[in-house]
Amino acid sequence: ISLNAAKVDELTYSDVSSLISDAFDFSKTNELSLWEYRITSLIIISVIMGVCVYMSFSGRRFYQKQAELIRKNASSQMELNVAQKIQKGILAGDFPDTKCCGVYADMTPADEVGGDFYDWFPVDETHLAIAVGDVSGHGMPAAMFMALTKTLIKVYARGKFSPEKVLERTNRYLVKSNPEKFFVTAWLGILDLSTGSLAYANAGHNYPVIIRCGSGPEFLKAKPNFVLGRKRLVKYMEHRVKLLPGDKLVLYTDGVTEAKSSDGSFFEDDRLLAVLDAAKNMNQIQIVNAVRESLDEFEHGAEHYDDATILALYYKAKHTPPAPEKKVFRLNKLTFDDALDYIKGC
Repeated sequence: ISLNAAKVDELTYSDVSSLISDAFDFSKTNELSLWEYRITSLIIISVIMGVCVYMSFSGRRFYQKQAELIRKNASSQMELNVAQKIQKGILAGDFPDTKCCGVYADMTPADEVGGDFYDWFPVDETHLAIAVGDVSGHGMPAAMFMALTKTLIKVYARGKFSPEKVLERTNRYLVKSNPEKFFVTAWLGILDLSTGSLAYANAGHNYPVIIRCGSGPEFLKAKPNFVLGRKRLVKYMEHRVKLLPGDKLVLYTDGVTEAKSSDGSFFEDDRLLAVLDAAKNMNQIQIVNAVRESLDEFEHGAEHYDDATILALYYKAKHTPPAPEKKVFRLNKLTFDDALDYIKGC
């Protein structure tokens, strides 16, 4: 292309394209005139500046998006940490360990928060309730549904309802408040501490294990009823068993028996019974720790696919309420009101 000042205004798109091609063809650099060098340099500088400006704005947008994602991830992690602390607070922590009985439990979630729960609470002076449950799914939604289920069971049980009535009322409420179609397996027992009579009901949960004093562990098999949260009109059956001093009861979720090792095998019921047989002379804390340690050894660093919960009850002795206080009043006009208030208080 021959180029001079008079023809600069007559450049076409094809001329400019050819000029740029020649400029980058170093074999032709001797054929370019001064004007061609100037025009070519101007075009190249403009292209480079345009690329730099574009990269600057693109990089800024990229780093802004990265910073926004980091902030969101940090915020989500903070929320998960708070949720984890709240869940730990929701699960009963101050376990009873008296002359009459002892309770201990442990829950290991698959995620930061889980859908398993355990609970124990006094119904009155002579009755103790214990419960274990497992919400379908994992993470925050399952944890929220777990908190609702656990609260309902506790409220209804403290209303002096029998275990099957507690589960029936809990189920009816959950069915109405379950847009995500979760379901819950749950086991609830109420122990009469003065007699050792244990009334319980099972909503699709794993069989508990009973360890009789001086004997080996065995499953407490009573046909479970339907899970909670899916069908409104479900009837639950009450079952009873007599605990004797020295007997122990172990509750757990399927995350225990369905735990997987690195080679893909499952923990299963037989292995659980073997661990409990070796721990049958231990107290409630040692039993839970023995199962937990056996699980950790079995999984050997494999990923947790489900929450794993274990609760152990140790019935040590029958509860004997303290003898009523005796008070003697010498009745006269001054002490009559005090005596009357004391009688009303009894």
